[in-house]
Amino acid sequence: MEYGTLTYKVALSQSKLNGLCNAAMEKALAKDDIEVNGVEVTLKKSGEVDVAVEGKAILVNVPLDIHLRRKAGLFTVEGKGGISLSLKLNYDISKDLKLKCKTELVDHQWIEKPELELGALNIPVETLMNLVLGHYESVLVAKVDNAINENTNLLPFVYQGIQSLEEQINAVMPVSQVVDIKLGNMGNMTPRTTGEYIWFNGQLELGLSVQDKGRVRNDMLPTVSWISELANSESIYADIELSYEDVKALLIEKLSGVEIGGKQMEITAINIRKNESLNINMDLASPIKGKVILDADLVYNKMEGSIYAENLDVAVKPANFIYKITAPIVNKFIEGKLEEIFPIKLQELINTNLSKLPKEFKTEKGTISPKIQTLTVKELAATERGLAGKVAISGAELDLTIE
Repeated sequence: MEYGTLTYKVALSQSKLNGLCNAAMEKALAKDDIEVNGVEVTLKKSGEVDVAVEGKAILVNVPLDIHLRRKAGLFTVEGKGGISLSLKLNYDISKDLKLKCKTELVDHQWIEKPELELGALNIPVETLMNLVLGHYESVLVAKVDNAINENTNLLPFVYQGIQSLEEQINAVMPVSQVVDIKLGNMGNMTPRTTGEYIWFNGQLELGLSVQDKGRVRNDMLPTVSWISELANSESIYADIELSYEDVKALLIEKLSGVEIGGKQMEITAINIRKNESLNINMDLASPIKGKVILDADLVYNKMEGSIYAENLDVAVKPANFIYKITAPIVNKFIEGKLEEIFPIKLQELINTNLSKLPKEFKTEKGTISPKIQTLTVKELAATERGLAGKVAISGAELDLTIE
């Protein structure tokens, strides 16, 4: 399969990222009791986190309430305060398109330093908190990693975007088959922050196949890598075959039901075969009983994007002498209709439909905007099974906005 490239832009709002990190920290830093050197320490998230993206890391400052408590004979000595933890979430994208984080505790700053006196011995709070964080760090970062990793599956975003792109392509393809997109390498650029959004840009290798409707698709996960710049975009190509069933449907649509001499044309059967030229046999039940035999050379002019019927010959053979008088009228009518059909301005039809497509799709994950600059039929010719050709898609892009 020949692969081309699709570029993508993901705009993640700062508020959405803040919400994701807040939820993760809420889960990871739920009220938890720790005992260090006989002192019970309770840490609990006390406010909204501050989040920033720096390269392939997410920097998070988390405010925590601290409650210190220790039994001292008949008495209990307590202290309350606040601290801000600085966490660095180093992330990567796994082969199954999940955001994987490796968190590290970078620093801590006091918001409110508690006073704690244990009997006649004063214990420096800084020393105690260093012991607490040293004891708790491995547990804390593991909880943060789990909370982030469980809620950052990128696969639904990719599949929804590809599915919407397939729908756009299929809507403008004049065939009964449908396009299926296969994924190759996904190259991600280091994200950047602009205004209220974090931008993730990259490119995705795509291959196209054409298949019957209802066929089970074999979706493939892309390989994932990091890139420093976007390569030149390459068109996406696909071999395509327009079955003669589609040609039959076109002829029936154009010829059936039209009145000739007060009677509607009724086609009971059509047979198409390709020899030196394209031969079409139609059985008529009305306005006369008989056969219509068409011979033509179908030629695709790729400069114009049009299908021509050259050396067209139409012959009407009535079933008996009763219909011989009417046969020339039917013959002339069919020739006129075929002159209306040809040339088929295939590229113009595609471009017209392409311009009418919706600009964006709303999903529960966000707003997806698939874009196609051009969809061009490069080749088309009659074969034994149908009209075979090649299409090229250039300027394919997916924009995803997550608010």
